Amino acid sequence: MNERDQNTNPLFAIPIGYEKTTPELPWFQARVQVNKYLLHKVGSAFIAGEPKLVDAENLLLAVPIIYTLSETGNREVGRFYVKADTNQILIGLSDSREQIYAAAGINKKDTLSPTR
Repeated sequence: MNERDQNTNPLFAIPIGYEKTTPELPWFQARVQVNKYLLHKVGSAFIAGEPKLVDAENLLLAVPIIYTLSETGNREVGRFYVKADTNQILIGLSDSREQIYAAAGINKKDTLSPTR
């Protein structure tokens, strides 16, 4: 399909009143980085929540760790901090896998741990 077809084809039309916006890439990338870490190091029952800027001068984002298998629904069980300019995850002692499991009420022998 050529550019002219894309501009005239209703499948590619932008709805009236729709304003095209650029996603906040550092926030998106921070969430992606935390999700990758959680999947590979903690387990698939955890996802990254919505990042929030906590230190504008140092471009530091707080990314909540959400436990998705809770009996009461999704809930925050910790958080990682990510440098928005480098996507470096800053992990403290309170963010270890054992601490995250404890906050979620999971026995570390449960099957949620990632395979190695």
